[in-house]
Amino acid sequence: MAQTQSDWRNRVGQLLKPDQIDSFLSMAKLPSGLYLEDTLQAVGNAANDLNNQNPWARAGNHTGFAVWLYEPKAWLGAKKDIATRRFQPYREEDVPEDDRFQVLRIIVQPDTPEYLTAWGAANANNVDHVVLRSIDKAQVAQPVSLEPTTEEFWSALGARAAFAGLFAIFSMADVDRIRSVSPNREFLVTVIAPRKNGNRDFRVKPKHFQRLGD
Repeated sequence: MAQTQSDWRNRVGQLLKPDQIDSFLSMAKLPSGLYLEDTLQAVGNAANDLNNQNPWARAGNHTGFAVWLYEPKAWLGAKKDIATRRFQPYREEDVPEDDRFQVLRIIVQPDTPEYLTAWGAANANNVDHVVLRSIDKAQVAQPVSLEPTTEEFWSALGARAAFAGLFAIFSMADVDRIRSVSPNREFLVTVIAPRKNGNRDFRVKPKHFQRLGD
């Protein structure tokens, strides 16, 4: 079970040291996170868009789940990117304590409709939970912290729909345990949906490791 906000900080090890943060922030190509989306759903949406025999098929398009993953280096890279876009400095002294924890942070975006129609909303899906799994699916890591997020949509007629996502934190010790099962350190992020057969696995491969923050 995920821990409360105060509990998880006692379980995830030491904070990044100032010299580690300085080293990361001075990198010429600091990673800023790994984004993975439901590519199979994207292909299905494209097929619906091209279906001239049934032009209403596109009304049921939905995004599928998507995840952003950040190891400590990439989390600081994402924060630095935001500061740079705002023409703000981002130095070691600008990094708050919560951003110094050495954890894996995952933002899970819900499966949302492309068009806010009854059909599109029916195909969409909330996020119920997220775990890490080894490639052989024998090992599981639970998050040490979970925070709900919400994405809202409005139709042209003013109808509103809200879909639930999650912000999850995993200890690096658990991440290493899961990754150690695979010779090349691949692992799965499993998004769990409340709807039957709605779960989705995202495979983190070696080609993703640089953006992840390895």
